[in-house]
Amino acid sequence: MARHGARRAISPDAVCSICYSGGVTIEERLAAVERELIHQREMQRLREVNDTLTTTRVGMVEDQLAQAEKVLPRLRNAMKELEEASIVTGELQARQGGVLKGHGQWLEELTQAQIKTEERFRETGDRIDQLVSAIGESIRGNGNTGRRES
Repeated sequence: MARHGARRAISPDAVCSICYSGGVTIEERLAAVERELIHQREMQRLREVNDTLTTTRVGMVEDQLAQAEKVLPRLRNAMKELEEASIVTGELQARQGGVLKGHGQWLEELTQAQIKTEERFRETGDRIDQLVSAIGESIRGNGNTGRRES
């Protein structure tokens, strides 16, 4: 008779063919089943933790998405305003370029006119000096004779 706690071989008729691999005792099979149950419980716990983490992460992503969807219209409006401002700035720069070109031409014409005016003033000044000299000589010449000419 087998003693209590002694190993007994499992007969092939007592277990399924998958579990029976010849010479496996009940205690060994029981230990293997316990290990498998512990492993299954750990796997179930890990699945639950994974589900919790996934749910939490999905919630966070949904919150972020909702915030992004709230901000997105404002960002699109800001982008549109920047594009419009860029267009207006380009047009203003083009217009200012034309004004600067016209101003440059006007400034060149003004400078030339000022140069001509200065030349005319010098010529006029020279003529005045000549007239004054001529009048002075005429007066001196008349002053020697003592008569005045009208």
